[in-house]
Amino acid sequence: MKRLLSVLGTVALISLSSTAAGATAYDMFEKLLPNDRSSAAHITGSEYDCKNFSRADGAVYRATVTGEFHDPHHSVSNVACFKTADACDAFLKYMRGYYEQTNSAACELRR
Repeated sequence: MKRLLSVLGTVALISLSSTAAGATAYDMFEKLLPNDRSSAAHITGSEYDCKNFSRADGAVYRATVTGEFHDPHHSVSNVACFKTADACDAFLKYMRGYYEQTNSAACELRR
């Protein structure tokens, strides 16, 4: 519950808009989170799966974030791709609020 409140609070603070006008980070990424709230987000098969992007799409921003949960202790990581730097940054901020501890988080422009 504490983790969920942390995520919701973080999302409320950042509420960045996505490529779809008015959508918040919560709207964009909440559907990716597993029910147990202590596992990596489900990126595979989503619109943020890097397999959905090709060189023909032009520039793509690749987000890589790693972190930990403590009860029980385990490490998790996610990789996701976005068409804009803002959406990539929003994902990193959202995941920082989801993980109990973030070890690394970066967006990389890929052409």
